[in-house]
Amino acid sequence: MTKPKLHPALDNGIAAASPNFTGGTLVCACKDKPVRVRVEGQIAHNHACGCTKCWKPEGATFSVVAVAPHDKVTVLENGDKLAVVDHNALIQRHACKACGVHMYGPVTRGHHFQGLDFIYPERFEEKGWARPSFAAFVSSVIEAGAERFGAMAYDIEGVLWSHRDELCTFDVLIEEFGLSAPALERLALIVRGADTSRLDLAPEAAGLLAASLGLSRMYSDDLEQLEAGINLYDAFYRWARDATAETHNWPVPLKAVSPA
Repeated sequence: MTKPKLHPALDNGIAAASPNFTGGTLVCACKDKPVRVRVEGQIAHNHACGCTKCWKPEGATFSVVAVAPHDKVTVLENGDKLAVVDHNALIQRHACKACGVHMYGPVTRGHHFQGLDFIYPERFEEKGWARPSFAAFVSSVIEAGAERFGAMAYDIEGVLWSHRDELCTFDVLIEEFGLSAPALERLALIVRGADTSRLDLAPEAAGLLAASLGLSRMYSDDLEQLEAGINLYDAFYRWARDATAETHNWPVPLKAVSPA
């Protein structure tokens, strides 16, 4: 299965930051009279962003976005080509009217981000800017992908297939599909305990949590991890169905032998 393209700055290895980077010039994609914006100093909080309002290159799933102090951002050339994308948005994204590239987005109203401008460091002419270090709004990517492919988002807030009160998503699946079997109910209690940090619900919950975390360290490919996880859940189900009475201990107790 082809892996999705996250972003050119992420897919091919993340470039290292340079301690000598003192700022640079952002340039839009226009061949004729490109917009040029100067940013003084190193950028901060560079991250992969799943927000659907942020600009991203064609084919990318995420944007790569950072911030810089507003007083360190200056339009150098062709600022007449810029227009605010959405005047009602918190981030006043200034985009080139010709090529569509977002150049900078100040936060001007009362907010924790007030005084900062959001910028897209891939547009720098220079190299050495701070590397992306975290991801945000990943659920937006999931929701947008589900809508695009006619699928249903899973295990994120605000969707059908997710946690409800004290129930985990596994419980919700059982409830919505009207499934009922003693083994399935036993397994659901184990999964709920492992998935909601309530290991006291079933002694086996800690084992499922440990095995799941171990798989996450063994596989970097999500699909391979999913395949291994399915086998793990199948094994827990078979135990819940017909192996709960079996025990193992060592040494094996010896039966007393009557003297001849």
